[in-house]
Amino acid sequence: MLICSGPGKVDASGKTITATTGAVGTAGVGSVVVTNPGGLASTLSEAFTYLGPAPTVTSVTPTTGPLAGGTAITITGTGFTTGATVTLGGTAATAVTVTSATTITATTPARTAGAVTLTVTNPDTQSASLTTAFTYLAPAPSPSPVPTATPSATPTPSAVTTPSPTPTPTPTPSATPVGVPRPAVGTATITFGGSLVDGSITEDRVGGSFAVTGGGVRLDVAALTPGSSSLQSPQSGPFRLNIGGRVTVRGTGLLAGSVANVYIIDGDRTLLLGSLAAGDDGTLSGSVPIPATLAEGRYTLQFSGLATGVRQRASAEIQVLSVSVQVAVDAPAATPKRVRTLVYFDPMSSTLSRQAKRALDSLIAQLPVGLRTGTVRVVGYIGDNGMSANNQSLSTARARAVARYLRAGGLRSTYVVRGAGLSSLTGPSARHASVTYIPDRVE
Repeated sequence: MLICSGPGKVDASGKTITATTGAVGTAGVGSVVVTNPGGLASTLSEAFTYLGPAPTVTSVTPTTGPLAGGTAITITGTGFTTGATVTLGGTAATAVTVTSATTITATTPARTAGAVTLTVTNPDTQSASLTTAFTYLAPAPSPSPVPTATPSATPTPSAVTTPSPTPTPTPTPSATPVGVPRPAVGTATITFGGSLVDGSITEDRVGGSFAVTGGGVRLDVAALTPGSSSLQSPQSGPFRLNIGGRVTVRGTGLLAGSVANVYIIDGDRTLLLGSLAAGDDGTLSGSVPIPATLAEGRYTLQFSGLATGVRQRASAEIQVLSVSVQVAVDAPAATPKRVRTLVYFDPMSSTLSRQAKRALDSLIAQLPVGLRTGTVRVVGYIGDNGMSANNQSLSTARARAVARYLRAGGLRSTYVVRGAGLSSLTGPSARHASVTYIPDRVE
């Protein structure tokens, strides 16, 4: 049976009732029962469905595998239910098993090379995705076989000559970490073949990303929270990463078919975060995790890959190219909960009082700066003043005044603003606006 938080409101025609659903203990389908004050009731079976919490996906292990698929992966998150399905890049995974509400095991399908998005869909159609969650790696090219020389007839002996030595081929270098001093905040240190080269860095701190260009290579790097949202960095200080989050990397100008490594370096301690494979065109795209066990602090984030350096040297010599940036690793902020407040107005006024502004300031203060996205619903009301023609316009003006104040206070969200006209309340309480902040993901 559908449970409502209060009595329904019947419109003037007597054909429509508006009511608000109440809380229930479990998800499922319920009936709607309408009971008149006289005791007469009518029931509509299976009219309303309570949905359980939407799932979330926080990590996938391992993060890379072959193009043929067949990699056993473990997906962690919340809200998984029996019967959930998993797709990678839109292709269904096999052997999907929901072991608990927080863990799913599955086997990857065959795909082309590159990073793909993983999506978990519960039987109630609610789903969650993790971008660049898994990277399909192209196989390394096989070396060409050395042809066997065809024997010839034995020549007539002649004077013996000393053969010239065959030159030893130069081995291809490996993308190992390069020891460089920690770069200054907001700069990037770029080396090619162990020598410093010119480069530039541009940052989008609000969007949580930066781009580095130098050594014939461009890297676009973005930080994600454990929930796969963009991680905003402060306007000053090192670029920010979250413990348990991820770093996405897109690059151009790498050696075709090579493998690049991403490291976290703290003095003489080096931690490999993951490896990314470049395609035949020298581009790569993927993400690597920030371990949940990593301590908070300042580190050097280093990308080490292979390039020919044709823009720096006359010859196309293969060398290790490294890009280093100073970062600050910290714990993720807590996901905000739904927040609601009421603000009250003087009679026939849409001007915010000092008390109303304090209530709105308190709502803003409850929300972390990096998580002020979502939806803000503002509904204005008016008391019964005997001027029905003015009810709609005044209630709308009150809602708009609240929305303007919240925007000016830095609450960047999607706003739904409307005037509801006459309030069902009486007295001074009727002259109010209801404000509800709904984050992108609610705990």
